[in-house]
Amino acid sequence: MFYWVKLWKKDRLIAKDRYFLTNFSKLNLPLAKVKHNIYKLDDRRCKIRLESEKFAWFVCLNINPLIRFSDNYFDLFPGQVKEIIIENATDEEIKRLSVKWNNK
Repeated sequence: MFYWVKLWKKDRLIAKDRYFLTNFSKLNLPLAKVKHNIYKLDDRRCKIRLESEKFAWFVCLNINPLIRFSDNYFDLFPGQVKEIIIENATDEEIKRLSVKWNNK
């Protein structure tokens, strides 16, 4: 249904991408469950750790749009752990954080 490519130069990942072999409207991806845990790093930052046993397409963190993330809108592959740093979010904003993905 899709292929996933990583390009390495010696021990350094220099590019990665996935390519679907059909139109988005015809995708029949298995349902994924994304687990996430939030860890407070200091008064201004926290880390969210995400993982899934199945491919999760177009994962998105939803919170106040003024808050900065180290990454957002990404695919999560089986066995992959993705850690995102969230800056300048209040405890209340973190409580309202939601994680969404397309094959839910």
